[in-house]
This record gives sequence, structure tokens and C-alpha cells, in this order.
Amino acid sequence: MQFTLTKEQVLIQQMAIDYLSDKQPFALMQTLEYPSEQLEGITLSTYCHNNWADACHHMGWQAGLMDEQFGGLGLGWVEYALIFGQIGHQLWVSPSFSTVALSQPLLRYARAAEANNSVLNSCLASIINGERTIALALPLFFDNPTTALIDHLPFRYTHNNGETALHGIAQYIIDGHTSDWLLIPAKCTDNEKIKLFLIDTQLYTSAYLQRKIQPSLDPTFLFGCIEVSNIILQSENELVLECPHDIICAVIELASVCHSAQMLGGMSALLAMTVEYLQNRQQFGRPIGQFQSLKHKAADMMLQVESAKTAVYAAACQADAFWQSNDDSLSHLKRAASIAQAYVSDAYCSLAGNAIQMHGAPGTTWEYAVHWYFKRAKCSEMLLGDAAFHRERLVMLYEEESE
Repeated sequence: MQFTLTKEQVLIQQMAIDYLSDKQPFALMQTLEYPSEQLEGITLSTYCHNNWADACHHMGWQAGLMDEQFGGLGLGWVEYALIFGQIGHQLWVSPSFSTVALSQPLLRYARAAEANNSVLNSCLASIINGERTIALALPLFFDNPTTALIDHLPFRYTHNNGETALHGIAQYIIDGHTSDWLLIPAKCTDNEKIKLFLIDTQLYTSAYLQRKIQPSLDPTFLFGCIEVSNIILQSENELVLECPHDIICAVIELASVCHSAQMLGGMSALLAMTVEYLQNRQQFGRPIGQFQSLKHKAADMMLQVESAKTAVYAAACQADAFWQSNDDSLSHLKRAASIAQAYVSDAYCSLAGNAIQMHGAPGTTWEYAVHWYFKRAKCSEMLLGDAAFHRERLVMLYEEESE
């Protein structure tokens, strides 16, 4: 089957390219060895939120996945795969992944279940208007496909004397240290029932809610630690909603598509800058791109990028099918998402290593951006499960289908 973008999708992709073309963070990153350091009073976290506020104002990306009746744009996952591809191409620092890919599917579910909840409506309005951000308080580094997602939930809630208390510690939550709202899936201490808690972080002092940035290999991907200490939940301040295990699993599958698209964007950027370097770098009186061994390696890199496009766009199409029907297409989405993750995460790391090798020593210097992409590739490799995780998961999915 031939996959072709529509005119509207081509326009959305080109708008993302035009907007992000001059927004690479490398100039700032060269001056900030650690994200907590400041440059003229600006931390990387502040820079991240300033980026998002500007994109919300000019591009409206914060509202794309929400239905038009709720003030959104009603875009699909193919359109957002194109947008996240450009975000990954530029290594653009923003809370886009946490606010859109991870949180909006859960907010959509919550909106269908609690349409008249004032806290939820206030949260949705602030996000769609681009005023505030949100993060899903769930660690996303998976290593065993046989382990149920419920076992990864770090938060617990208890019922005592008619009150619900929430507690727990979560490490390496994407944008968890800076988000204005938190979506916290938690498991009851007495049983396996899962509930979803929507928390306004501005309502709690450090005695109840502590957050801090956590260092990672890739400083352009921001993670935070969240510690909740027996927050007593009140209906006028928070949303508490029963959330089936399958709903959270579906959200992870949808977010996986955007994550694969980001990796694909990084691969495209590496290929472009490597080919440019091979054309400009002179050795023995001619461009090094004329040497056969480098030609072959560049051709292999292009093959990896084109193969990754096929996997990512196929997964995005399955995500659209699930998003629109919400039926048994989830099984197709799981397979497509794992195929994309398994191939793209391996290919991104391979391509990043080859790009540095073909640049030689300059590839590890501040003058070139290649090493930033290598760091992003290694960090992205483990997020939502590495290639080995997804290959094993694919075997399990096909075995379940054949039974």
C-alpha cells in the first residue's frame, strides 16, 4: 500500500518545519553544563516553558488532539507524528510530549466520564488556552514485557474514615518537576483498583508535594522526581476518577507513536547534517563523500531513515484508527507501535554512532550538533521500552493472537 500525505498534512508538516527551523537549543546548551544552571536569569526549565508558550500562541499544538467541541483542533495521530518528527529533528526543548502525547488521551477519557467536573474543565481550559502544562506521573522506562503496567505504578491511595489519601515517590517523570497539573494513576493499598488523580500543583506546599529536576544523559529531555506525602484529596480541588488498566495501556501505546516519530525526526536530522559534512569536508584534495566506504555507509543511513518512516507512519495510521473507533483496533495498535519502537530505537542509535564516526573527532565537539543527537538517541532507546523489550512483546502478542 502506498502511503501519501494529504495536502493538509503536508501543510502542517511544512508549518512545523518553518516554525522550528531556528529554534535548536544548542547555543543555550553550550553555556549550560547542567539544566539547573542559569544564563542571564534563565534556567533550561524556564526556557522550555517559554518555548511552549510561544508555540501555543503561534501554532496551537496544545489543542490539536482535543475534539473541536471542547475547543481543540481535532487533529489525528498522523498529523502529530509529523509535528513530533520535526520536534525530534530540532531537539526542541518543550513540555510537548508530556502535555500532548501522554496527558491529552487521559484527559479525553476523563472528559467523557466526568463532563461536568469543574476541576477537569478548568484544567482543560488552561491547557487548551496554552496557559498551563500537565504531566503524567508514571515512570516510562520498561524492561520486562511480562510485567503488567499496574506493577509500574509508584503511587498508592488509601481510604480512611471517608477520606482518600495519596502518597508515593516517582523517579524520572517527563517534565514532572515543572508541570502545572499532574495526572497521577495510583493503585489502592487494599486491592488492585486503579484511580486517576488530577492534581493542581499550585495548591500544595513542599510538606505535601516535593519536586526536583533529575539529571539525565540528554539535557534536552527534562525529567523530574515527584514525592507526594499523604495528600488528603478534596472534591473541590481535585478530580478522582476510576481508570481501568486498559485505558492507561492504550495511552502508552499512543504516546509510543509520538516517541517513535521524535526518534525518526532525529534520524533525518543526523542524515542531513552527515551528508552535508561529507560534501564539504575536504581530504586528499576532494570531498570525503566521494570515498566509496563513506558512500556506502551514507546509503545505509538513508535506508534506515526510509524504513523507519514506514514503521512510524504505519503506527500513526493504526493510532488514528483506534482514536476514532476505540474498539478492538487496540490490538493492531499494540503490534504497530512495538514494530516502530523496536526498529526505530535500534536504528537511531546505530545511525547516531555512524554519524559521529563519519564526522570524526569534530563530531564530539561543541562546533557540531551530532553529539546532542547521540545523547538523545541513547536516552530515547530506553524510554517506553528498548528494542529487545518490544521484540519480545511482539512475540507475546502474536502468540496470544494465535491461541
